[in-house]
Amino acid sequence: MEIHHVAVFCGSNLGTDPSLSSKIINLADKLLAEGWGLVYGGGHRGLMGEISSYMLEKGAHTIGVSPKRFYKPGDEKYSTEFHLVEGMHERKAKMYELSDAFIIFPGGIGTLDEYAEISTWHQIGFSGKPVAVYNPDNFFSGLQMQIDKMIEYGFIKESTKNDYFFSEDISSIISYLKDYEYIKGKWEI
Repeated sequence: MEIHHVAVFCGSNLGTDPSLSSKIINLADKLLAEGWGLVYGGGHRGLMGEISSYMLEKGAHTIGVSPKRFYKPGDEKYSTEFHLVEGMHERKAKMYELSDAFIIFPGGIGTLDEYAEISTWHQIGFSGKPVAVYNPDNFFSGLQMQIDKMIEYGFIKESTKNDYFFSEDISSIISYLKDYEYIKGKWEI
């Protein structure tokens, strides 16, 4: 499967670690170098706003997907293509439809929710698209430990761990996405 657009799930705030701003721009540069477009949550604040604005400025095709509740007039000018949807469930479904791969970047509960849903879809066969987690300074190490605990308790299979790629190196994430062998999920349309 060829990658055209990558969904990046990340914070709609900047967070307290100023290095995350430079790291999201580094990620943007890697996506740009591959010629990949961006799918994002449609907002123009926080880390989400930084990556979308930067990539749009550099001429990338950026697709914003926003729930009507969060929409503010003018939001559409921050992306090449803009989709307004009813709610959060529709947002994730639309982002999935428009993306060929997913990168989870540090963020809050919303980012964790997006990771959980896309990973669930992958595990149960609704998706065969790759999911990678950028883990700077062990940001997601607690999540990795929780996945290990779920395996230990028999709630997920050991083999499922291969579906959860974690790395603190953006170049490794890009390589993982490029080398990923897409297998259509058994329930994927």
